[in-house]
Amino acid sequence: FSPKMLSSVSSVSHGVGGGRGLVRTVANKKVRKDVRVSLTRDIPKLGQKSSVVTVRAGHWRNFLKPQGLATVVTAEMDAALVAEAEAEAKVVAKTEAKEKVMAKVKSGGLQILSLGEEEK
Repeated sequence: FSPKMLSSVSSVSHGVGGGRGLVRTVANKKVRKDVRVSLTRDIPKLGQKSSVVTVRAGHWRNFLKPQGLATVVTAEMDAALVAEAEAEAKVVAKTEAKEKVMAKVKSGGLQILSLGEEEK
């Protein structure tokens, strides 16, 4: 028993002499069982594809898993998702920087003298 459980343990003796002896009853506390999952498709009111969400274990077991809508996130998967998100953020930042430069070029505030590639 853990120290937390010891406070909720009650000892009951059944019968005098012989019998079962000492019976311990542990209080059954309701514990919320949640699961972290990665969605394989967009699901309304839950999230978009490849997002990591926390759902109830029963919802995962009875709905998401049988229909192939999500997979459980493991430690390796979590690290891979973080790396993927960082890479995607870099691509988005680079794209935004290019769009700003192109906006300046179109407005006439910047002239391109060379694109960095030489023609042969």
